Order: sequence, then structure tokens, then C-alpha cells
Amino acid sequence: MQIAWKDSAAGSTGIHRAPMMHTDKMVSTALVGRIQSPWYGSTTYLANVDVSAGFGEFWFEIAESAAAEPSKENQNGAGFRLPTDKIMVAEGTCHYDVRIAVHESVHAKAPEVFIELDTMTPDNRASAPPTRLDLNVEGGGEKDSNGFVIYTLKLEEMQWSQGYGVVAMVDGTRVELPHTERNQFCS
Repeated sequence: MQIAWKDSAAGSTGIHRAPMMHTDKMVSTALVGRIQSPWYGSTTYLANVDVSAGFGEFWFEIAESAAAEPSKENQNGAGFRLPTDKIMVAEGTCHYDVRIAVHESVHAKAPEVFIELDTMTPDNRASAPPTRLDLNVEGGGEKDSNGFVIYTLKLEEMQWSQGYGVVAMVDGTRVELPHTERNQFCS
């Protein structure tokens, strides 16, 4: 299995690929173990992303054997939602430390960057409207070598029933990153 992607730069036709790893321990279960689902992961492919070209459309390619031709998996042509490659969860996000990378082209527009903290009931329903927690610009707003400014927030202890999503308001438009679990990005 591998992830494949196109650049987000206008007119780019290049396709990039990187393998996704899987081990015997990477299995989720449901219904008291009656259903099992393997999962795959890799952050090493991110090192192959050309920051100036971005990360546009992506899909997965799966070959059932070494000799088989891989099939393209993109939800039957619907693709996968990628709101932007200009606002991303940054390295170092783990547990209570939230780090968001905002490209200088977006940072210049003075965006509001925040998380919405959700508290859920045992049946996975929101128990109240989300709590907004604003992130702060790190290091006086200096961009890194890739042109990103880091926004940070140190959360207090979270309960098992809480999770958060990352949101930015840019020029009156709401940009939501896919919902994240607080342990998902630990290194």
C-alpha cells in the first residue's frame, strides 16, 4: 500500500508516491473483537513533500500481491477532503501541546487560529457547544525555512470524553482541519 499525491501548485502534473507501513499490531477491533480492521501509517512520506509545490489531491494505491497491478482507491472518484495545504498540524503536536503551521501567505492576512474543544457523552454525542481556545503566534511570528509561522497552545489536562478540531478564520472563511484525536500526532 502506498499514498500518492499531486502538487497543489497550478499547472503541476507530477505524481509522487511513498509506501505506507503496516505491522501485526496495527489492527482495530469492534463488536468485542468480532470485526477487525488493519490500519496503515507513515509520516516519513511528508519528508518528500516539496513545500513550494504543496500537497494537493491524494489517493491510495493498493496491490494485493507483489505481482499485482495496484488499484487506485479514492472513494470511487469522490477523493479525500483536504481543506488546504497552507494550514496544517505541525510537528511536536502531542497530548496537550497543540502546534499549527500557517503558511506566511495566510499569516499575512491575520487569521484567527483556534481549536474547538468538544466534550462528548458516552454514546459519542456532543454534550455542549464546543469551547473555543485561541492559539498564540510563536517566536514573534517569524517564519521557518519553509515559510510557515507556528501557532501554539498548551492545553490543561483533558478528560477521556474530550477531543478537539483545528479551525482557522481567514478573510471571513472558516477552514476546518479534519477532526484530530489528541494522541494522534505523538512522535
